[in-house]
Amino acid sequence: YVDCKDVKQFNIDEIFIDITYIYKYYCSSPKEFANMLMEKIEHETQLKCPIGIGPNMFMSKMALKSEAKVNKQLIAEWKYEDIPTKLWPIHPLNKMWGINHRVEKNLNDLGIFTVRDLAHYPLNKLMKLYGEIGKELHLNSNGFDLNNIQDAHRLLKPSISCDIELTRDYQYYEMKSMILEIVESLTMQLRSRNLLVKSISFSMKSRKNDRISKQYTLKDGTNITIDIFRVIWSFTEQLCDKQEKYHELNISLNNFVPERTRELNTFIDKFERERNEALEILIKETKRKQKVNRQSNSPLRLSNVN
Repeated sequence: YVDCKDVKQFNIDEIFIDITYIYKYYCSSPKEFANMLMEKIEHETQLKCPIGIGPNMFMSKMALKSEAKVNKQLIAEWKYEDIPTKLWPIHPLNKMWGINHRVEKNLNDLGIFTVRDLAHYPLNKLMKLYGEIGKELHLNSNGFDLNNIQDAHRLLKPSISCDIELTRDYQYYEMKSMILEIVESLTMQLRSRNLLVKSISFSMKSRKNDRISKQYTLKDGTNITIDIFRVIWSFTEQLCDKQEKYHELNISLNNFVPERTRELNTFIDKFERERNEALEILIKETKRKQKVNRQSNSPLRLSNVN
């Protein structure tokens, strides 16, 4: 329906589409276009797709987040005249796109509790505290957004990562299976994309909110589970308090090279490498057979996969 330059991928299941000029070729209003798109998606995928409509990216996102996802029609349209009645009453502030809990707490300390409070807070004070971000907060809280869907953008540091929040506090020794499970999932993605990774980073957060983290760069890229797992576990052995309990874990892989560029280091036993790769195939097949049982008993809740 639209040119690719008018589509901006926001995350794995959300996109922005600029229909400012194109909708009139199909129907008489943006809302009719949204209905048409929703019906088409549902017909082809059997999935319901909520849609937010607005004069800019921020307003459309807020229409989606605050209204479309909770009404029966699954469509909401916000206009500039709706700002005082729909945008400004929003609280707590973390419900506004772009504000996390930390920023919310800082704004609360300034006496700012609603989007209306933020919209009327002096711009010079916000910029003194947050710089350009303060200016963006001021604009957004008044319904304005200077970002443009057509602006060229590229991913400077692509990564494959997994952020998890455990359903309870886990002992250090219990984390070993958690780490292995995540690494297996990430390396499957690497192999499906025919990539090797050279940079590995991870972090763990304890019950006391102490965070340990480490990044390591391999001389030779790999997409073998055991290679990456050994790097991470060796550092946890050095850095973690073995008596502490942990409830958050992040593992991220970046700095990719194509798999075809792999050159085995002369110090690596080729037979061992081939044996490990064969083992990976065996593990993958075993895990596939156990998938239903494993998923039903998994203690993990994925919070973000990029």
